[in-house]
Amino acid sequence: MKFTKGKSMKLITPDAPLPANVYKVAHGYESKVKVGSGATALRASKSWTERDDVAMAQWVADTRKALMRERAQSPAPAAGTFAAAVERYLALANLTDATRKVRVFQLAFWMAQPAALAAPVLTPDQFKADRDALADRGVALPNRGRTLGEVALVRGVGHSHAAVSLKAEVLDRIRKILDVAFAPTDRDADPTEFGNTSNHYRQALFQVFRILNRNDPFAPKNPIALIETRPRPGAQLSGINMRIVREILVHAARTKNGPRNGHGLARLGVLAWVNITPKQLSQLDPATAFHDDPDASREDIIAGAITVTKPPRHKGRAKIVPAPETIPLTPYGVEAMRVFAATPGAWGAFSLPGLNKQFQRAAASVQATLAALGVTVDLSGASVYHLKHSLASAMAEATDGRFDRRGNLVLNPAVVRANDHRSARTTKIYTATAVDPILREANRPMTDYLDRLLAQPLKPPTPLRVVKTKGR
Repeated sequence: MKFTKGKSMKLITPDAPLPANVYKVAHGYESKVKVGSGATALRASKSWTERDDVAMAQWVADTRKALMRERAQSPAPAAGTFAAAVERYLALANLTDATRKVRVFQLAFWMAQPAALAAPVLTPDQFKADRDALADRGVALPNRGRTLGEVALVRGVGHSHAAVSLKAEVLDRIRKILDVAFAPTDRDADPTEFGNTSNHYRQALFQVFRILNRNDPFAPKNPIALIETRPRPGAQLSGINMRIVREILVHAARTKNGPRNGHGLARLGVLAWVNITPKQLSQLDPATAFHDDPDASREDIIAGAITVTKPPRHKGRAKIVPAPETIPLTPYGVEAMRVFAATPGAWGAFSLPGLNKQFQRAAASVQATLAALGVTVDLSGASVYHLKHSLASAMAEATDGRFDRRGNLVLNPAVVRANDHRSARTTKIYTATAVDPILREANRPMTDYLDRLLAQPLKPPTPLRVVKTKGR
């Protein structure tokens, strides 16, 4: 790759911000350029032992142009092939940015698979390693023969001539890939291991044909529907004892990583003590949504004097978008929200994987610290996801089951019957205005419960003592 040399000038002020796409690393500096996204992205990087802003910026500009030229020259998939259908699907599908990123990777994994039934199966890890090697200008990829992306699709039969489908031998190959690439470590001990992952990769293919054939009333059955889904594990307990949650927050605060650590800590505090999801938190504007009262006493707070209005949470394919919900805060929630409101850098969109890493580092530290004290806890699978369920589980215990582990109100069957409704779901719609007072009522037992729980020290269980009796 040939690059234009520009005039170079040594930087006199080392504290000035680095040029775009240049990062400080252990050995000096590193420039990174990426063009495109997902599995088709092209990347390049260069290391620098000394800082030279002009040369770095010139390299980034020249490299970006070179990668864009290379990307423009990439051959398009042949018409009528599986890969061409995938490209059309990605152009038509209405996907969120997060879903599109995952879907692009999953479909690229499928298109790279060798098409022959007896050919070795490419695992997701192998595919990712190959993709990274290619994108980073590494060694040439091994030739695995004809791929699924090169397979020709078949047209529908009967009245439908526009619908696309797959041949039986291609479906057999897909079954084999799912069976091998996502095989359980021990099929007898845990047949559901990797079941969800396998089903997600299968769903990516299912959606391709659902979208491509959606305007054909005579379209045949979705070919991927002929491939059975894998068994998956049932719902599992996802709550953490709030004493452990508090310890995790304490350990997270000890990590010194500049202002970003303070931003993450403020977000973790809200997620731990307020019934809110990470997505809702990223949309929350404390200036308008946090209704604080600096003069409110603790008793006023418990009575519901301070509230927060959560952005609506739209899940699944529901056509009705719920309205924003205003909920009262416990004293613990108020303290967390005040820290969050006083940290403007924590507002707005944030990286959930990055926040998860901060949380998991603190969780690992807590686990090691408690182990040294003789307290055994397993936090290896803990993540930010568990915070909301931990608080909801505490609410369920504090209110004698009036709220489930998701934080939703459990309606009294008598209320459902009094409204002549068949299901509690219908009753919730008509009694929505009653939720806020009930939540306010729950504030007191919830606060009392947390006060008692957090006052209990974390200590090892009392060892059993063998008592000898006469004659034994």
